[in-house]
Amino acid sequence: MKKFMKLSALVLALTFAVFAFASCKGNNSSGSTAASSEAKSSEVQSSATEAVKADVDYSKPDLVINDGDFAAMEAFLKDWGENKWDDKVIKITGISARRMSNCTIMENDANGNGRGCSYEIIDGKFPDDYPADDAKVTVTGVLKLNKDTLARVLEVPADKVEAVK
Repeated sequence: MKKFMKLSALVLALTFAVFAFASCKGNNSSGSTAASSEAKSSEVQSSATEAVKADVDYSKPDLVINDGDFAAMEAFLKDWGENKWDDKVIKITGISARRMSNCTIMENDANGNGRGCSYEIIDGKFPDDYPADDAKVTVTGVLKLNKDTLARVLEVPADKVEAVK
């Protein structure tokens, strides 16, 4: 019986050691799970920003839109449909953080499309500490737009979008 208890303790100790070693090795090879995620995000961001100029001046946006300004959004949707503003600096003020929550690079699918997202920030400025869901934030960045969902997420009436699909 004592041999069985010693053997059980040895097996348990070896199992624990193997798991601890594997855990440490995994963390040391990538720094940490968070660092690994950041590295992957950085790789995605690097590939997404290849077409973005390094000297973008975010203090002078090409366009400023106040969230909820349907007339400005309608005009912008029509203009974007004709001119493709993918390389422009666009500032959207007062947008709900809830609607921004899935609009980051990490939320893109394999094809680079935002999942349930009107646009992605390719490069730009947004809060380091993400605010509460009902907070309003101002986002300035070079935006890649998905016009099929832009109006829905920014709450533009659907009939205003049909003309530019």
